[in-house]
This record gives sequence, structure tokens and C-alpha cells, in this order.
Amino acid sequence: MARSHSPTPPQYVFWYHNEHMINYDTARGGISVETVPGARTQSRLTIRDTNDADSGNYTCSASNTEPASIYVFVSEGDNVDAILMRKSCAMCVASQLVLLLIASVAAAMR
Repeated sequence: MARSHSPTPPQYVFWYHNEHMINYDTARGGISVETVPGARTQSRLTIRDTNDADSGNYTCSASNTEPASIYVFVSEGDNVDAILMRKSCAMCVASQLVLLLIASVAAAMR
């Protein structure tokens, strides 16, 4: 969970895969982000039709917050070989069709 020291929710949440910012408008398609602002802003990254190249570190970051990261291994079929969490993240689901990451960003007042 990333914590904010700002009384207002972040305007933007950025997602990174292995330290590279994720482009939601890629020709690959199937990448979407849903962000719900509030006292505890939540952002969900969904990647469809995943493959081995989608394994790695995923990080969400917003202004005035600490980033939240998770390490994901994508495997074929319905079995997930391993999911190792770093720092904190609300949930991770990986399968052949959908990689879903949820990270929460708390907008706590100073």
C-alpha cells in the first residue's frame, strides 16, 4: 500500500513493468487501468492474453506517495507457479488470460 501525505487524492496513478512505464495504448491491446479516487484511491491494472514476457515487477506510483510493488510470475494454464509480494499490494491474480493487479494508494492527511 502506498501512503500519501496529501489531503487530496492523487490525480494520476502510473503503472510500471520492470521499471518501464506501461503504455495503455499499445498496439498489443488488452491493457487497461481503472482508478477510483478517494480517501483510499484504488488503481487496478488489467492485462489480457498474458505470456511469459509479462512476468516481472509491477509498480504503481502516484504523486506524494510511496510506490506499491508486486512481483508476478505468469504461467500457462490455470496454475500459477509463484507470486511473491514486495512491499504491499492488495491482490494479485495471474493466469493465461488475465493478469490483474490491484494496489491501493491511501491519501492520508499529514
